Amino acid sequence: MNNNFSWLILLSAILFLTGCATETNSVASSKKIADTVLTDGEIYTVDEKNSWVESIAVKDGEIIYAGSMEGVDSYIGKNSKVIDLDGKFAMLSFVDSHLHPLSNAYAYNFQAALIDFNTHEEYIAAIREFSEKNPDLDGFMGEGYDRYIYDELGPKKEWLDAIDSERPIVIIDKDIHTAWVNSKVFEILGWDKNTPDPQGGVIVKDPATGELTGLLLEMPAIDPA
Repeated sequence: MNNNFSWLILLSAILFLTGCATETNSVASSKKIADTVLTDGEIYTVDEKNSWVESIAVKDGEIIYAGSMEGVDSYIGKNSKVIDLDGKFAMLSFVDSHLHPLSNAYAYNFQAALIDFNTHEEYIAAIREFSEKNPDLDGFMGEGYDRYIYDELGPKKEWLDAIDSERPIVIIDKDIHTAWVNSKVFEILGWDKNTPDPQGGVIVKDPATGELTGLLLEMPAIDPA
């Protein structure tokens, strides 16, 4: 009787452990199953080695596999979304939903493009170069300076005057909410220290002298027409 009881206990323990192992394997397996799988692609991983792979598997927003077509099979479950790239290119990316592709493209081709620069010295050099290469223009624009590398009075009109004081120069900042202009612009507009701010815009003035600094804030001031 005791012997049979011992065997019963042993059998129960074996079944219990087997069940635990099966459950553990099931949990481990579920952790490998991807939510989304991209297959048969030219996928640029942007890792330290600049690797290219055929397939990637993604689970909970993280890539859990990047490699060959054969290796990705074990990550595909019945609920995985599998996307066949059919040889197309894909890469990891940070997606910015607020872009200015048309204005940037126009600046690169027809204006003094400052988009790739980050310092005042680089801005001045690029504006000067554009001015010297385009002497026949009646005036010119540029785009891409960073307003926040300057103080609250902004970039000064005198810096642009030193490049060209005879032609109007208007430089729009990266977020298209401010403009840096030279004295010729104010002369053409007839603006001086007594000109009031337009509704919704600001003509920045030096608080000590009242003089216009060369910085305009928002479209009512940038484009008063």
